[in-house]
Amino acid sequence: MKKRALWSVLALCIAVLGYFLMPVDPPTTNNAQVNEVQFSGTSMVEKKGERIVWELQAERIDIDDTTKIMKLTNPKIKYYHEDNKTTEAISQTGVFNQKTRDINLEGAVVVTVSDGSKLQTLHMIYTGRDGKIACTGDVKVNKDDFIGTADKLDSDTALTAVKLSGNAKITRQEEKKKKRNIY
Repeated sequence: MKKRALWSVLALCIAVLGYFLMPVDPPTTNNAQVNEVQFSGTSMVEKKGERIVWELQAERIDIDDTTKIMKLTNPKIKYYHEDNKTTEAISQTGVFNQKTRDINLEGAVVVTVSDGSKLQTLHMIYTGRDGKIACTGDVKVNKDDFIGTADKLDSDTALTAVKLSGNAKITRQEEKKKKRNIY
């Protein structure tokens, strides 16, 4: 019986010693703290005095508090012009830089102006500094009775001063609103 107790104590000591000597993986810690905030169904407005310059809505906004960069899911931006025109831009994804006020839209970007003008592209950058847009990738613009295609477009947000470059082609649409002769 004494032998059995001695073996039990010895086994217990080996187990305790093995527990403390067994290598343990330290818990993984990331020294860089993630400072990201997430919003759903939110909107922001930028004003110049009392006038609204643009309004940004997104299905989801992820904000990196350190860099002040916002990642946008299904963003919709509405630009308000001094002549009461509006321009609406939608895309699949986007990025808004709070420091520079620049907005990058990507993935099937569609821009429509209240005067009927329309723009389609793969990538659009709105520069907050000067209020201009630059588009790249399969650019197609319909303005008045013209259709323009190019690799690149530079314009104001109302599409009043459009510059196409890189494989640019402009064609005139046939008048859809021709007067019909009625007998």
